[in-house]
Amino acid sequence: MTQRNYKEKNVQEMNMEDLINTVSDDLKSYDKLKTLEGVKKEMSVGLFSNNLSERGLKAYIRLLELELQLATTREPIFHDSRGFGEYLAGKYAVLDHEEMHLISLSNKGQIISDDVVGSGTIENSAISVPLIIKILCLNGAANFIVVHNHPSGSMKPSKADLTMTDSIYNLSKLIKVHMLDHFIVGNGNYFSFAEHDLLGD
Repeated sequence: MTQRNYKEKNVQEMNMEDLINTVSDDLKSYDKLKTLEGVKKEMSVGLFSNNLSERGLKAYIRLLELELQLATTREPIFHDSRGFGEYLAGKYAVLDHEEMHLISLSNKGQIISDDVVGSGTIENSAISVPLIIKILCLNGAANFIVVHNHPSGSMKPSKADLTMTDSIYNLSKLIKVHMLDHFIVGNGNYFSFAEHDLLGD
């Protein structure tokens, strides 16, 4: 089935990326509006009333509604990669720099802790796999997830992403803590290593 372009969707069907694109079409400044924060910055300088069409205004209001939902929604329990991936894609949508997070989970999938374990691209940051294992032990985690964002919006894992994931997975097996997934998120979308059979043996 062919995926519909955001211009063919109604506002309620759109994800964050679609909504940002819709507002950007009105403002003629897509390069500045890759994140929700970019949209809000443009709104703060007086473009709100002068440049938005009725559809653009609805998209902007929907963006704010989604942001409020994310801010007030209780953290979810991990049941499957799709549901958790969508949650993480929304949670980290506004980051304008790359971060790697380690999310420690209980044996029931409840979030114990969300720790930043790296900043900057995986290729250029000193992400310590032994440190990740140490944090898991200190948190008493039974399961865990790794997530990092691509501010560019690209969902394609790099060679460094794949290598890092294998290292974390293999070392976590030694301490019998289950790695459930590694997510890449950006612009309201997500990529799941587990869903693409890129996790583990």
